[in-house]
Parts: sequence; C-alpha cells; structure tokens
Amino acid sequence: MSDADFVAALLTYFAAAGKGLTESDLKKIIATVFPEQADGMMAVMAEHWTQQGWRDGVLNGIKLALDIKFGADGVRLMPEIRQIKDRNKLKAVQRALKAARSPDEVRRVYQ
Repeated sequence: MSDADFVAALLTYFAAAGKGLTESDLKKIIATVFPEQADGMMAVMAEHWTQQGWRDGVLNGIKLALDIKFGADGVRLMPEIRQIKDRNKLKAVQRALKAARSPDEVRRVYQ
C-alpha cells in the first residue's frame, strides 16, 4: 500500500467514523499535510466511496431479493455473500436470483 493509499484509507475511516468531519474538511487536511499529492489522494478516496456505495447498494438488493424469494433461509446466505469482494461474482449472484429455486442454487454461483 502506498503512502497515498494509506492516508486515503485513514481519512476514509475518519469520514465514516468522525462526526462532523466533512469532505471539505478532508480536502483541507490533505492539502495542508500533502499539498503535492492532494488531488491524487482525493481521487483515490472518491473512487473508494463510489465503489463502496455500489457494493452497499448491490448487497442491499441481494438481501431484499433473498428475503422475498426464500425468506429467512435465503437471508442466512448474507454473511457469506458479504465476504465476496469480486464485483463480477456479486453481479452473478444478482443474475442467479432471478432463476434460482433455492438458496443452495444461489450459493453454488459464488462457491
């Protein structure tokens, strides 16, 4: 992990955990501490936030579909599905939900 990635990860954590810490605050901190790397660090953070937002949306959709289609048996897959980091596998799970007749059919897609 580069220094820029480390700082971006740290600031992302602060943004998520810190109350009242805004994007503007983060930009000022980065510009002050790392003036020559500020643009790159903000780009890394923006990409991370975009990916996290996409992932959260997909996981929420999968959970809802599992619940509607299979009830509690389907929702029990969520701890396993949350471990999936590969974007293509998550998309495959989404597609599989349309035709799957059981939670086990969904599980086979990502195992």
